[in-house]
Amino acid sequence: MLFIKERDTEGVLIYDLGNKQWNIPTLRTLLEEILPQKTKCVDVEVRHHFTTIGERVMLLNGCEMTREKEDEKLILLAIEDITERKNQQLIENKIQEIQQEHSIVLEEKVRQRTFELSEANYQLLHKNEELVKMNKDLESFTYISSHDLQEPLRKIQTYSAIAHFQRVQNAAKRMQTLIEDLLAYAQTSPIERKFEHADLNKIVKEVTDELVENIQGKSAVIEVGKLCHAYVNPSQFYQVMHNLINNALKFSIPGVLPHITIKSRIAAGIDFEKEQPDLLAGTLSAEQDYCCLTVSDNGIGFDMRYKDKIFEVFKRLNGNDKYAGTGIGLAIVKKIVEHHNGIITTSGELNKGATFNIYIPAVK
Repeated sequence: MLFIKERDTEGVLIYDLGNKQWNIPTLRTLLEEILPQKTKCVDVEVRHHFTTIGERVMLLNGCEMTREKEDEKLILLAIEDITERKNQQLIENKIQEIQQEHSIVLEEKVRQRTFELSEANYQLLHKNEELVKMNKDLESFTYISSHDLQEPLRKIQTYSAIAHFQRVQNAAKRMQTLIEDLLAYAQTSPIERKFEHADLNKIVKEVTDELVENIQGKSAVIEVGKLCHAYVNPSQFYQVMHNLINNALKFSIPGVLPHITIKSRIAAGIDFEKEQPDLLAGTLSAEQDYCCLTVSDNGIGFDMRYKDKIFEVFKRLNGNDKYAGTGIGLAIVKKIVEHHNGIITTSGELNKGATFNIYIPAVK
């Protein structure tokens, strides 16, 4: 503090002490209110810069002194230098502020790391699911090697020995088709994520143009409504529509003109599940909107006991001698739909036709 000798204070106004360094406006205001208003000043902080000691913070307490014999009125003023205390408090406040900032940063890093770990765990689970699917595919391929591919090879060997060239040719063609379908199934991978906004009507038109000879040869009628746009991999979805339409043509009833209907509509998952609880219960997100693409026909249909088996690799409900095919087409369709975060269901009745419903998230 500012030290002043006792002799320099006697009979001198406080404002004139120490080269008038105590002529502080705040102090003057406080002291001039105490006598006339009979008030006190309690714990009033005053910050002032002194020329000799710099800036100081003082705590003032003052009141009027009552004396019985003296007419002169005096004020008792207590001044406490709290500069160091205030500086220490400022330091502590700054430290607390820095700690809070570091705590916020640390919490954010913890949240970010937790999210990254959760994401990594999700990816790990997803990879595990993919490995399970790959293992299942390998089991199917093992079955192919031991049975489906061996069967046409045996025929080729047998008929070659007795010079039945037409039968050799047919067996070789079936083997070629089987290998091509097998490769198509193996190459249908979730890694290929080239999705884009596509017009499903355009994709169906490309498919029917490709199958035009087969369609005309069977005098088939294909009725296509206005289909919704969807965020899909166009080449993979072309394969979906090609397999479904080709199946409808292939499994038509002899003597009955094939009639294939293709339509779509958009609704919330909860609405679709209410319509088909036996097929969709718990499979669709309730609040998510879906585009439901429906392909139905008037063909041979199937027994509903086999509604799940028909999507398995090489599961055929009809013999090779009556209907051509390898039993891979619908397995490819299901795999592609699942890669689009979608679901496919089917319903049918013997000799009355089959219906396939594909549910994929609608374009927002």
